[in-house]
Amino acid sequence: MTNITRLALSVIGVLALTVTLGCTANAESLAPTGQQQRNEEVIRDAFALGVGDDDTFYAVLADDVEWTVARAGGASTYTGRAEFLRDGAAPIVSRLDGQIHAEIRELVAADDVVVASWRGTATARDGLPYVNEYAWVMTMRDERVVRVTAYLDLVALGELLERVSPDTAAGRPYLGMWTTADGRIRQELRPDGRYDEARGSRESAYTGRYEVRGERIEYRDDSGFTADGTFVTPDELHHGGMIFYRQPR
Repeated sequence: MTNITRLALSVIGVLALTVTLGCTANAESLAPTGQQQRNEEVIRDAFALGVGDDDTFYAVLADDVEWTVARAGGASTYTGRAEFLRDGAAPIVSRLDGQIHAEIRELVAADDVVVASWRGTATARDGLPYVNEYAWVMTMRDERVVRVTAYLDLVALGELLERVSPDTAAGRPYLGMWTTADGRIRQELRPDGRYDEARGSRESAYTGRYEVRGERIEYRDDSGFTADGTFVTPDELHHGGMIFYRQPR
């Protein structure tokens, strides 16, 4: 366990002690408040979805969440859910074969803060296991996470990022930009399982999630509609009555 993870676990201990002392000092506070219990339930239910793309634990993040990764000598902060998913989560997700399974060690709630100590396990795309120890200090508002300080084993994460590249390990040759012959419609298939389609001068005209099964691709747009397509060749995609061609990376 790294020093930074030990520091995070000490935060859990301090919060637990704070709750205990508060309960001892006030007979009316012998149990957590209803909101504390609800916050804990929201976080526990979110972890049950796994940790990976934005349909997993990250669905509970507020759009304006501030996510900070604690590092010795400094920290990295992502402002907003979209930025975190793109720049913080996607580089990890793209190297894993599926979601991270979360084994919760402890949850402690105090006021609007929930601290989670958990072990994450997954299989990397090279077939080797990925295991990390986490402690997340989360601030809640209206049953959404609005601030996170994340402690984790950065050595284990660094080994994953160095060992497995998102391109070769992804084993997903469909990743990247696809366009119609005239270039008017441009569809990007991203490593985090999301697509972004531009039409003419209209950027991000359609965005949502996709899933590839064999030669078939299924889309679920953020607006609610679904669609599908077929990879006729590794460089040609038929979708919605249109033909898309892979663009060189």
